[in-house]
This record gives sequence, structure tokens and C-alpha cells, in this order.
Amino acid sequence: MTRHHVRRVIVGALLVLVAFSSTAAAECAWVLWLRLNDSKPWFIQRAFKSKEECEAVEPGMVRSYVTQYAQSKVNLDIASHCLPSDTDPRGPKGGR
Repeated sequence: MTRHHVRRVIVGALLVLVAFSSTAAAECAWVLWLRLNDSKPWFIQRAFKSKEECEAVEPGMVRSYVTQYAQSKVNLDIASHCLPSDTDPRGPKGGR
């Protein structure tokens, strides 16, 4: 194999990876975000293909955290949002 051939194989493999990752990202268009107590940052709980699927799971997920914290007798203030995957409740990233 020549160097030129090896480069072509590597570039081709990278293009395939990019194509598959774009498809996977498009399949998870909605994200369930949670925040436990106001002082904690928002975090991603799970990704979904549709808004309806996210909203159907959201109440059960919140209940499971409430139950878990009730057993530990820790005070819990929980917030949740189903948002499009390109929306981040933490606000814009730092940049110039």
C-alpha cells in the first residue's frame, strides 16, 4: 500500500464516521434536562427522538428523584425541561 492509498482510506473512514454521528444526533432531537436544587447546574438526564416521548417520560423521572431524596431525608427542589437538542438551559457558552 502506498502512502497516498493509506491517506485515502483514512479520509474515507473519517467521512463515514461523521455521516453516522450526524445521523445519530438527528435521531435524538429532544433532551430531558434536570436541575436538583437551585445551586446545582442543569444536567442531561436522557435524549429522545420526539418531544412527545420526552414529555411522557419526564413526570416519572421527576417522581423517581423525589422518591430517592425522600428516603434520604434531604430537601429537594427539582426542575425539569424537555428542550430541543440545540437548546441549553445553562445559557450560551462563553466565547467571543
